[in-house]
Amino acid sequence: ICPSFGAFAAVTGDGRVITWGDDDFGADSHPVKHQLRDVKEVFGTGFAFAALKKDGCVVTWGENYPGGDSRAVQGQLSDVRTIAASSYAFAAIREDGSVVTWGSKNPPVDAEELQNVTHIAASHEAFCALRSDGRCVTWGAAKFGGDSRGVRDRLVNVRSVVGSFKAFCALLSDGQVVAWGDAKSGGVVPPSVEGDLSNVQQIVASHGAFAAVRCDGRCVTWGAEEYGGDSSQVQDQLKNVQYVTPSKRAFCAVLTDGSVVSWGDPMRVAEMLDVQEQLHDVQQLSASSNAFCAVLG
Repeated sequence: ICPSFGAFAAVTGDGRVITWGDDDFGADSHPVKHQLRDVKEVFGTGFAFAALKKDGCVVTWGENYPGGDSRAVQGQLSDVRTIAASSYAFAAIREDGSVVTWGSKNPPVDAEELQNVTHIAASHEAFCALRSDGRCVTWGAAKFGGDSRGVRDRLVNVRSVVGSFKAFCALLSDGQVVAWGDAKSGGVVPPSVEGDLSNVQQIVASHGAFAAVRCDGRCVTWGAEEYGGDSSQVQDQLKNVQYVTPSKRAFCAVLTDGSVVSWGDPMRVAEMLDVQEQLHDVQQLSASSNAFCAVLG
């Protein structure tokens, strides 16, 4: 199930797509219903959806300007491997590693730079593409992380990259991290945690903060406090962390003993505390924008 800002699109077991919600946010898929067969996955901007079919073709619908109208690039939307979405645009990675973009607030980017791309992360109005040579290419609004020139020399041997609402963070192959974009959203690593960001094995992002899990099982966070950037109140519990799952405004860590620790938005944390006694032997933890779901052993 994939959300936009006001609608949902679900892929059924036989490859069809069901949509519901507000038509202004992509809920009305009837104009392309006959094309929505053999669908593998659906992706959403804030106002439109893109369905990736099993044959590598793409079908779009919803508001035209934020990606619902892909006619200008339809001839290029074949052999697509996966799709990334900001709030207003899509970026598709083809099997040959090239990238096709469409939507609004999506400035032109040098096609030669977007070759051999393995992954694309998105913020609200920007993208970051990771290439197979470990370099990153960014485009979009500078205030949302679209301008990485200030850290370009450090973006080498990048292993993975994630985006918050206004910033990006890259994990390097040596376990170091590089962040850029809006400082309040985690785009600047504060000196108070900079020395702790070594031997990192996982980076995740909420709407306005980042969390890094180190190889020794410790967790380091930074960014907006109301989005989980301050984990000081639970830092003594953040030991032996297996992985961290983010929601929009909070983080939840699964420890090696199957217990969980949450921090961030007080409302989300309070809801977690209500079921804390049931959260043991957690095998899998997933999140939507505002909720968590745990699979117990």
